[in-house]
Amino acid sequence: MGIVYMNLTYGFLSWLPENHWRRVLRNIFANGILEVEVRQATHLFLAPVIVGGLAAIVIPALVAWAAIQLFGKLVQHQRMYTL
Repeated sequence: MGIVYMNLTYGFLSWLPENHWRRVLRNIFANGILEVEVRQATHLFLAPVIVGGLAAIVIPALVAWAAIQLFGKLVQHQRMYTL
């Protein structure tokens, strides 16, 4: 199943104009789809994708938590004096 996803990703990025991700994937698959450069794939492709995905999930959650911590106490404090 992983080979299918790698092939789909490679095919999708081959439609795009020349960019960093296309060059990285071309280097990873230089010897063919079955002889993948695993070290390059991990360091140059998988790690940035995983870190970027985690950052896209964690950063908004941290901002929301901080906003709730900051503004939640202000709202509770105001309710105490308005009742």
